[in-house]
Amino acid sequence: MQITVIIDNCRQCRHVGHSGSFTVRGPRDICGHPDASKKRRSKSNFYKMYPEYRGDVTSQWSHHWYHRIVDNGKGKVKGIPDWCPLKHGAGY
Repeated sequence: MQITVIIDNCRQCRHVGHSGSFTVRGPRDICGHPDASKKRRSKSNFYKMYPEYRGDVTSQWSHHWYHRIVDNGKGKVKGIPDWCPLKHGAGY
């Protein structure tokens, strides 16, 4: 049996989550898919956007929520990012 799930944006996906309610300036929508954890952004960009965290992020950088952000910082999720694991053959 084959089941097809049509997803227009990340808000409709069961893997969408958030960075946590204690994130500075509020939680960000992130992809919680197990295959989404890949290093995509630099620490310097993270510290530029979130200077409050300077010095706090040292280990597990490749699995940090910052790499899996799917919103634009204003709570808007547009479409599906190019790096989405589901676009590249990962299971739903």
